[in-house]
Amino acid sequence: MGMLRTLRSVVRLRRPEFNRTTRRLTVAANVDDLRAMAKKRLPGGVFDYIDGGAEDEVTLSRNVEVFRRAEFRPRVLRDMGTIQASSTLLGRPLDFPFVIAPTVDDLDPELVRLGG
Repeated sequence: MGMLRTLRSVVRLRRPEFNRTTRRLTVAANVDDLRAMAKKRLPGGVFDYIDGGAEDEVTLSRNVEVFRRAEFRPRVLRDMGTIQASSTLLGRPLDFPFVIAPTVDDLDPELVRLGG
């Protein structure tokens, strides 16, 4: 029985995943893994357009550096009973801070002309 318990703690048995996309995405551990998958699947020109940066790629290199410094600090098995999500917006209390902001789907030529 002790051998089975030890084996179970080391080996994770999962149900087989038959969807190829889901199976591939579950093994991706970070952005570099996803990038490698995209490089294999996309045509070269499309991948280069999405992956590359403009001119000297200063912004691209800064973004990559910021993502490398980011760390996840998982907080599992924490008591969620005392979490307070309420906030205030323009001096009014909100039980749950949910705000909808305007977005632009397609620009109206009249509004563009009026704006500038």
